[in-house]
Amino acid sequence: MNDNEEFLYAQATSLLSQLPTTSQVRAALYRMLASLSSVKNIGTTADPLGRVGTGIELDGTRQIIIEESSGRLLAVQERSPDRTGTLTSWTAVTASGWTDASPRLPSTIVPGN
Repeated sequence: MNDNEEFLYAQATSLLSQLPTTSQVRAALYRMLASLSSVKNIGTTADPLGRVGTGIELDGTRQIIIEESSGRLLAVQERSPDRTGTLTSWTAVTASGWTDASPRLPSTIVPGN
């Protein structure tokens, strides 16, 4: 894996997980990720909340999970680099959009965070 591909993967993941994006922007980011030689499609996989999507992986440890029908990002997760592939951190995206409202903290914490 080269540093440029790692940088592009990190930037795409950041845009997808931290900003509301249009379907056109998501499609462009997914096309760019697909063009990277270090990125591989790991097929159907579930995120930590049990939602099923297509997994895309960089270097065997960093993954994003995409809902196929909408192209929406479901989760970003990292796995240990050893043979176990243990999930070490994750972020699930449950909603994304622009608003003028003040943020509300969730009333419950999802186990594992």
